[in-house]
Amino acid sequence: MQPENNEVSDQRRGEVSVPAKMDAKKKAKIIAIIVFVVLSLIVILQNTEQVETKFLFFSFTVSRALLLIFTFLFGLIVGMLLITYMYRRSK
Repeated sequence: MQPENNEVSDQRRGEVSVPAKMDAKKKAKIIAIIVFVVLSLIVILQNTEQVETKFLFFSFTVSRALLLIFTFLFGLIVGMLLITYMYRRSK
C-alpha cells in the first residue's frame, strides 16, 4: 500500500503514516508550549523575592512568583465559570 502525496511515511521503521498537515499543527503546538514554558520560567526566576500580601483581615508573606501564579489561576477559574454561566444561560 503506497502513501498518498499528502502523507508522511517511513515503512522501514514501522511508523504509521500521518497526514502532513496534522504534523505541522502538532509541531506548532509543541513550539508554542515550549515558548510558554520558557517565558513562565523566566517570570518565575525573576520574581523570587518575598512580598507581604494583605487580603481582608489576613496578612501573609509569599514569593511574588507564587502570588502571580495564584492570581493567574484565580482569573482563569473565574473566567471559565463566567463563560459556563453565560453559555448555559443562553440555552
